[in-house]
Amino acid sequence: DEMLGKTPFDLLTPEDREPAIKGFFALAETKSPFTNMEMRSLDGSGKTIFIEINGVPFFDAAGNLCGYRGISRDITERKKTEERLKESENKYRTLVENLNEGIWVIDKDSKTTFVNLQMANMLGYSVEEMVGKHLFEFMDERGIEIAKIDVERRKQGIKEQHDFEFSRKDG
Repeated sequence: DEMLGKTPFDLLTPEDREPAIKGFFALAETKSPFTNMEMRSLDGSGKTIFIEINGVPFFDAAGNLCGYRGISRDITERKKTEERLKESENKYRTLVENLNEGIWVIDKDSKTTFVNLQMANMLGYSVEEMVGKHLFEFMDERGIEIAKIDVERRKQGIKEQHDFEFSRKDG
């Protein structure tokens, strides 16, 4: 009974209602389906929840918009989990960026995928100058030969600590 006479837009939060109406009519003009649209809605108690909507507009024989056929699902828990993950990532990033220790991450091909500011500063580079570069680009010839042996042993599954010598940007 509570739903009679209401449009789906009436169930959205006031902040999302107008943008949703404009978005749906814009999609109807192009006769496009809508997928994974996320909006805030109000549940029966007036509490804000997050919903994901998928559907298609439908038209009469003359091409006039008749309405929408779709499905909505409550994604509130997923959104809460995403927010907790984002907070955790921000905390981790802040920690890593503010440590007095250098952190350097390389991939299986020995290319730099991450380096914190402290590590870059130790070698006299900016973070941007280091990311994407091969580990060997920061070593002299002797260091490269030693590192090649260590990297090969690691690829063979031998886990051991290695000490590397790096060359600063200024030599």
